[in-house]
Formats: sequence, structure tokens, C-alpha cells
Amino acid sequence: MGLKRKTAFSEITSDPYVASKLEEIYGSLDDIDPYLGGLAEDHVNDSNLGELFYASMSDQYTRLRDGDRFYFENGDNGLFTDAEVQKIRATGLRDVIMRNTNIKNLPQSLYFRANDDVWPRA
Repeated sequence: MGLKRKTAFSEITSDPYVASKLEEIYGSLDDIDPYLGGLAEDHVNDSNLGELFYASMSDQYTRLRDGDRFYFENGDNGLFTDAEVQKIRATGLRDVIMRNTNIKNLPQSLYFRANDDVWPRA
């Protein structure tokens, strides 16, 4: 995956306690279980994933996208015009819900509750 090889347990996590426990349990960086080592990693790129899982998931999703001949950005399939691709890119979950239901009032971001939440409390 092109990741730089770790040379110390402290490169996996900035938490000294976790780094010391990893070293105590595994002894060698070469023996760390990838799943547990990945869970112990500091998060990268404002995500909830460490470097290993971030790279792994990015690789898998890139391969899924690139291998899907019907993926909307795959220009070779001729399914969508450039204007249609731009419209799809600009569409969010809120847009899909508004277009397909009778709901008329939704917050701009459905992933975060605003202080002036449109749904009254029971």
C-alpha cells in the first residue's frame, strides 16, 4: 500500500501507555496483529481511521469505483453527459430525500443537529 515502515511503537500511537502495552505484548513491530495495530494508530486526515485503515479503505473504495463500469464518473460508459455528472456531484442526501418524499423542511446538513432544529422535541 506504499506506507512507510514503522521503526518504533511510538510511531503507531502518540499515547505512551498504548505504545508501551503494544511493545510489552508484541515485543517486535513485525509481530503486531494488523487489525489491533490499526485500531491503536492515531487518526489521520481528520478521519476516525489510522494510517493503515485509511490507506486500506481508500485503496478498496478506489478499486470498487474504478472497477464499476456503471459508476457515474466513468466517462467511458457514455451513461451521463458532463452536465448530468455535475448535477450528481452537487446532489446530497437532503436533495434525495426532498425529491422523493413530501418533506418540505429539512436542515441543510442532515448529519449535524443545528441549534434551531426543525423537529420539535416531544
